[in-house]
Amino acid sequence: YIATHLQHFLKDKGIKSTMTCKGTPQHNGIAERYNRTLFNAARCLLQHCKLSTDLADFAIRSAAYLLQFRPSVTDKCKTHFEMFYGIRPSITHLRVFGCDSYVHTKEDGKLDARASKGIFIGYSEIRENGYDILLVDSDSVTTSRDVVFEENQFTFGVRLEEARHNKMLNRLRYIAVNNHPVTLNYSELEFDDTH
Repeated sequence: YIATHLQHFLKDKGIKSTMTCKGTPQHNGIAERYNRTLFNAARCLLQHCKLSTDLADFAIRSAAYLLQFRPSVTDKCKTHFEMFYGIRPSITHLRVFGCDSYVHTKEDGKLDARASKGIFIGYSEIRENGYDILLVDSDSVTTSRDVVFEENQFTFGVRLEEARHNKMLNRLRYIAVNNHPVTLNYSELEFDDTH
């Protein structure tokens, strides 16, 4: 917030900029409340489709994108998008976060697959009308417009998380069998609090 070019811009526009004391988030209540709203929405997106927090950055960006389409607190008849741009937004492009999807692939051979399995993880910030898809087979993210969504199915995300979990367990088994020193990343482990 204190970049030199921003300070020059504010000065040129006649805007007086002040800073709060370090370690006092209560002085910045509006931004703190929006961050809380943003993280609550991202948490719900991840939990609904049972994806891990490894995809939190995509969930936060998707939540920020989606929140612009909710009704404004000050004018319940308009969305934030409508208040900013002056036109009603189209919501026909919105999809369910974390749902199964199939991305159209380039046709290399006559018998090659025409689509790759993926998980919808957001809206592209770079390409207009593009969707960010986490490809299940390669564990990489691609952006495409040619996507078929199965908005009521979340099986690929569950399978991906199971595969990641099994990979971690196999790593632990290898360490235990070969008597290697163990270094655990506790953020990768899930604990059962019921026992």
